[in-house]
Amino acid sequence: MLRTGLALMLCGTMWACSEGAPDSSAAPVLKTLVIGQGRVGPLSIGMDYTDATGTGMVEQVDSGECRDRVDSTYPMETMYFEYCRASDDDLDGILIKVPGPHTTEGIEVGSSRSEVKEVYGDRLVSARAQFAGGTLVLEDERGDIRFNFDQGSVFTIDVTRHRTPTFDGSG
Repeated sequence: MLRTGLALMLCGTMWACSEGAPDSSAAPVLKTLVIGQGRVGPLSIGMDYTDATGTGMVEQVDSGECRDRVDSTYPMETMYFEYCRASDDDLDGILIKVPGPHTTEGIEVGSSRSEVKEVYGDRLVSARAQFAGGTLVLEDERGDIRFNFDQGSVFTIDVTRHRTPTFDGSG
């Protein structure tokens, strides 16, 4: 009787631990993601597709030779990852479309143009934009951060490879 009770207790504990244990490959919560030069959270520009899937932010999807499409574990319209823009199979860009992911200075989707200018000042470069509100770029050899504006606020943030000598907006 004691053995049966211990066995049931052990099985129950093992089941509870396996059922309730967090998935180590789960995607980080959006508000914990820090945007930096050439990176968003654990993802970095140039990262191999296989390594990127280990972050929990990108899922493995067989899409042929090129993965130039949404492979995000986040809900649609949240974040897009771009592969195969160049000839290799590594991460070329990350497009953020929702508040949460932020720079160390607190800039995120929804921040005002004046906040971005106040924080980064003359480190910003103007670039051709996809949106009427324009684009300001924080350039760095590790990667560029593009703040795309619509109606005076950051509409999207695009983290890309650095383009020298100056980002030309063609990316």
